[in-house]
Parts: sequence; structure tokens; C-alpha cells
Amino acid sequence: MADNFENVCVEAVYKRGILAAENQAACVFRIPSIDVRLTERALRTFQPVRLRPEDFKPGEPYHVIGMVNGEITTVDAGCAREPGTSQNILWAAVAERHRGTGHIGIGLLHGYGLKSGAVATSISHDSHNIIVAGTCAEDCSAAANQAADLNGGIVVWSHGKPAAEVPLPIAGIMSDRPLETVNSEPEAAKKAAYALGVNPKIDPFMTLSFMAFPVIPTLRLTTQGIFDVTKQRYL
Repeated sequence: MADNFENVCVEAVYKRGILAAENQAACVFRIPSIDVRLTERALRTFQPVRLRPEDFKPGEPYHVIGMVNGEITTVDAGCAREPGTSQNILWAAVAERHRGTGHIGIGLLHGYGLKSGAVATSISHDSHNIIVAGTCAEDCSAAANQAADLNGGIVVWSHGKPAAEVPLPIAGIMSDRPLETVNSEPEAAKKAAYALGVNPKIDPFMTLSFMAFPVIPTLRLTTQGIFDVTKQRYL
């Protein structure tokens, strides 16, 4: 219900024939019950997943995913045998976390900008496995494992410990805490990531999350390795 059609002010809202809001204020309502099994499923979405430093093997040829400033597209940046901050090349990995398969894809990432430490997140479109980028195998493993220990979230890892964390325990992509907290923590995490050298022209977490989305050209990192979207084949 509205009082007029020129300057609309909603007077009442009904849901399924029951008054839900009146005079711009919500009415008292019964909090719906949630099946305990659904809660458990939502909060327990991480099967055992552990990255180890030995999963990263310098000396082997890896294809390099080239990031593009301000975009989520990538380019084929050739091959390299190991990361190097002077060349702006980092380790990158995607670890399967839903079914405990142990599948881990390893590659190299150019353009992210980190000078030290690692960044990991369980927001990684579209499968939302754990994706991590870092300067060394030890930091990559630690950051990814910390994200798993949080039951999902964002981790900025520096000097052997988290520099910032954003726990996302609901399916590894959502929070159950107040908006003010959830809003401030990602901002603090972004500052920590930029302080470690992340390219200021990209979003540290959203851009990284799309590096695992194997439908956007050109190269993406999956749990099976690097995928060439244009040619529709693994490299």
C-alpha cells in the first residue's frame, strides 16, 4: 500500500496476507527455524585439504597467467621455471576443498605485484576452491591452510603469520557476523595486501578469485592445472 503515486511512501507491506511492515517499520515476526542439518552442511564445507611446500616444484616449466590491469581477462605470458619478484611472477595454486580429492593445480601468475608473503581466499569463482598467490612455497602453503582452518575466508600472510584475516564460515563465501565487522575486515585486509606490494590497479581478492574462473579468456588456473579457455584445453 502507498499513500500516493507522485511521492511514493509505502504505508504497509504484506507477505502471504500477513502484515509485515507498517509506516516504514518492520512488524514483530517469528524467526524461522532452520534445519540443523542444513546449518551443519553450510558450516562444514571443507574436506581435508592441505598444501605442502613440496607441491610447488621449481625447475619444471609452468605456463604463466598474465593479469591485465583493471580487468579480469588474462593473457598467455609464456612459460617460466620458477617465480621471481623482480619479474613480477608469483606462485599460484588452486586446491579442491569440497570432496577431499587432493587435486591441486599449480601455475605462475604475472602482474599481481606481491613482493613478499601470500594471499589466499576461498572465494574463487565459480567452484569456490581455495586459490592462493605468493612469493614462496612456504607462504603459499601456510596462507591456503590458514584459509581452510578458518572454514573459509581471506588470508593475507606475512612473516610467518596472518597479517589480516576475513573469516567466511558459511560455505566458505559468507559471514555470519554483523555488517560493520564484515565491512571493516576486508578493508583492513586490502590495506595489508597492498602494503605487501599487490598491484594498486587491481582488487587484491576479487581479481585473484577470478583467476580460477575457467570461462573467461585467456588462461585460468584450476585444480587440474592451467586451462587455455580460447583453445579449450589444459596446458
